[in-house]
Amino acid sequence: MNKSNYLKPKSYFVFLIVLLLIFVPLRVKISANCSWKLLNTPPNMSLAYSIAVDPNNSNIVYLGTGGKIYKSTDGGNNWAALDVGSGFINGFTIVFHPLNSKILYVGGSGMYKSTDSGKSWARIGYRLSEVTKIVINPVEPEKMYAIAGGLLYESYDGGETWTSDPSLIFYSFYDIILDPRNPDTLYAATNTGLLKRTITNHIINWNVINNGSSTKCIA
Repeated sequence: MNKSNYLKPKSYFVFLIVLLLIFVPLRVKISANCSWKLLNTPPNMSLAYSIAVDPNNSNIVYLGTGGKIYKSTDGGNNWAALDVGSGFINGFTIVFHPLNSKILYVGGSGMYKSTDSGKSWARIGYRLSEVTKIVINPVEPEKMYAIAGGLLYESYDGGETWTSDPSLIFYSFYDIILDPRNPDTLYAATNTGLLKRTITNHIINWNVINNGSSTKCIA
């Protein structure tokens, strides 16, 4: 047997030292740049579905759970339950108004709006239920989009009234996002793949995105 294929004890020791010099500083660096802290959770909290941080005050945090909406004013150390309204369950989504963080929307068993940082709430969009996503146009906040019951709805009056496109009724919507450079362009994740909505000369066009290109007009 050729013993030259094996590391000698001294060489093996040097090899271990080299590994430690390489990986230990790397691990320390990663740990120093990434740390997690276990926060206090609200009492009797059920499933947590959503979370939103006030863009103007990072100590103000809202938490949507399976039963209530909670608010923290100290970065998540302490929580207080908000009285959203009778019958409200499942805080699936929480969204701030892009121009005024005192105004926020919550979606769950219905859609609710607060104009005073969560002190009081009013239900809007009465036709909507099981609201899982709310998106607001950052340039024209009166334009809003919502996924409710798997369908896509649009509002042009700040969420008071909503309409849906009949041509999209056979699609199940899971997520939507606006193009930050052109908020009139919308992307949607659905049961059939990715859809893209554009507006040209006031005409709304929906296309299926296939391998990075729009290939099929559906509406």
